[in-house]
Amino acid sequence: MVTVLDEPMRLYDFAWPDRFSSRACRHGVLCYFDSGPGPEGTPLVLLHALGVNFTQWRHVAQLLAPQQRLIGIDLPGCGHSAKPRHKWQLTDMTAAVIGLLDELGISRAMIGGHSFGGRVALELALRHPERVAGLLLLNSAGFIRYPKLLARVGKRLLKPQLIAPIMVAMSQPILGAIVAHPTSPSGEFVASVTDRFRPEFAWDFAYHACPLLPALLSDVIDELPKLQLPTEVLWGRSDRLLRYRTVAPQLARLPQARIEVIDDCGHMPNFEQPQIVAQAALRLAARVRGE
Repeated sequence: MVTVLDEPMRLYDFAWPDRFSSRACRHGVLCYFDSGPGPEGTPLVLLHALGVNFTQWRHVAQLLAPQQRLIGIDLPGCGHSAKPRHKWQLTDMTAAVIGLLDELGISRAMIGGHSFGGRVALELALRHPERVAGLLLLNSAGFIRYPKLLARVGKRLLKPQLIAPIMVAMSQPILGAIVAHPTSPSGEFVASVTDRFRPEFAWDFAYHACPLLPALLSDVIDELPKLQLPTEVLWGRSDRLLRYRTVAPQLARLPQARIEVIDDCGHMPNFEQPQIVAQAALRLAARVRGE
């Protein structure tokens, strides 16, 4: 079992302490941070990518917190949230977010999501539109229509017993593929994860991620007209996992989207271009206020 201080994907100099809810998620304790009431306005909830945790928003949060209340969640099965061996589904993720909003007394929030976190954000906006005031999407899943055969084959073949050994053997090149350049702070993140990586983490990740494959490969393309809310989309032009040219036609169909493509940026704008992400979040807040 990986101990708390051994978790390689966690940034332990994150500015806000872990908080825990025993009621928000039916699968166990949910870990989150809350920057505090701060300025009046609609809070921004930050959702991380597959298998990581809320500290991935460190640089963005430090820029935004003086002007915006922020809440970040270690999604169920990730980070310091409970990690039961459960066949995770997208509904587990959305239910946990709604549960935490209820516990904190927040009726509506802006939802920011990176990669798989963006897919969770989209699902929240589609299934619970009364709770979502706006969307901030960073290199988000949900805009590519994969062949159904891929999902069926993947569901049968991509098991923890296969994925975990591959991650152990290929952790460095896999991590290297998510950034455009090995520069600070993204390069520092990759280096720190590589230094602390242990096989136990690969197994934790595999048990969490494999059941979520259908959700990761699902799309919202046919439901885009329903997303009638302010939306800010950021995309790293050099993303090798979710290439911009593949998703561009679908992004253009978002009814109220402002789309910004970031040059010299890969899959992780929250690390590679946090200033641009913070600016987009503030634009979204202004749009939600009607400015």
